[in-house]
Amino acid sequence: MKKNIKKMFYKKKAEIIISEINQESIILEISSGIYFKTNYVGTFILDFINEKKSFYEILDNTSQNFNITKEHCINDVQDFLNILIKKNLVEISDK
Repeated sequence: MKKNIKKMFYKKKAEIIISEINQESIILEISSGIYFKTNYVGTFILDFINEKKSFYEILDNTSQNFNITKEHCINDVQDFLNILIKKNLVEISDK
């Protein structure tokens, strides 16, 4: 059964390295060698989830920081978290 992403908590894995270059970041997961590039919003979210955060904490913080409505950014936050999950770059839990 697929978990509801909005009811989960997220924390950036300790095994990742982030290098920022020109308002973008390269994220490398050390143990697997998986890497990808993200923009400054993705970097902002990754920095925010150094400690465990709920979906709605991530959404609230992102919408406030970039001065946009939650309705405007909810799909982008959800899509980005799905990418992080797929690439195994975050720890997820339901508590």
